[in-house]
Amino acid sequence: PGMWLCLVCLFLCASLALGDDDGVLLPDAPLEQVMYSGESRLYSIGELSPNTHYEVRISYPATQPMEFYMKLVHTKQNFGRQLLNTEKVMFETDSEGQISGVTGPAFVEVKAQFVGATPNQETRHSVTFNIVLETLFYGAPFPSLKLVGLIVLCLCLSFFIPQLFPLLPKPHKD
Repeated sequence: PGMWLCLVCLFLCASLALGDDDGVLLPDAPLEQVMYSGESRLYSIGELSPNTHYEVRISYPATQPMEFYMKLVHTKQNFGRQLLNTEKVMFETDSEGQISGVTGPAFVEVKAQFVGATPNQETRHSVTFNIVLETLFYGAPFPSLKLVGLIVLCLCLSFFIPQLFPLLPKPHKD
């Protein structure tokens, strides 16, 4: 029994040391992460579909004054753009599912920087954030296309419903 306990402990320690897939960005699967100011992390990108557009973006609480910087590693092209206090990285894949313009494995480097004023400058500030690799359809994430479809449906209904009211019977006045 002691040997089995030792093997289980060894297996658990090895799995914790190797980590789960926290550093792998998969399409449409957000990761919740915690990062300290000044810290930098690399996330590998996996399971990309051929001839598809993608966007890597970060969302975090606005109560934590942080700026995020992202860049696609192993490329000479600039895929990022500044949006409010964060960047987003957009790219497309070729017919083989590889990121266009990138040779070898692709990584997204993320750096967080605290931008608020604090009386104690020695404090290390942390932020909890979500990072997601979203698949784009016609330049927009799929959930936003659902919203556009709902808006179009409401507009169509608002046009056709008033046309049905003249067909309703009118109340008789006695």
